[in-house]
Amino acid sequence: MYLAEEAFTKQGVRDKTKIIYGNATGAMFGVPAYNLPLEKVVERKNIEVKYAHNLIEIKADSKEAVFAIGEGETITIKYDMIHVSPPMTTYDFIKTSPLANGQGWVDVDKYTCQHTKYSNVFGLGDSSNLPTSKTAAAVRKEAPVVIENILALMNKKILSTNIMATPVVL
Repeated sequence: MYLAEEAFTKQGVRDKTKIIYGNATGAMFGVPAYNLPLEKVVERKNIEVKYAHNLIEIKADSKEAVFAIGEGETITIKYDMIHVSPPMTTYDFIKTSPLANGQGWVDVDKYTCQHTKYSNVFGLGDSSNLPTSKTAAAVRKEAPVVIENILALMNKKILSTNIMATPVVL
């Protein structure tokens, strides 16, 4: 949406354009430290945010997006252009494996990225239960933690929980 907003501005059509960001969750971003700045960006760029709007259908012929907004309630929004990101989930083979927690994510310690049951397993990225977004930016911070702790495990040393003062976050 930010790139679209910038392109519309550069092309001189931003004042004729309404940008809506529909989000199934109740916040712009899952990591609180980044949520507030992003809320300020959408406000500054005059982007309308619709929280708790879970996209359930696209009616391409009529250019309509249908969102679930509550118990059995839906709302339909007309569009000229739409960009959709699917909900984040992990692979079925992980969800059904002993590596998964109750929600289907690889169950790792948020400080070490080591599996909570299998000490020789580490997890990061899209399939882990780390309290981060499922983005390359998150992996950029998670990877050094995993590398340092795999090396520590291989050298029979104590895993570091001091790599970051807080849980692995962006």
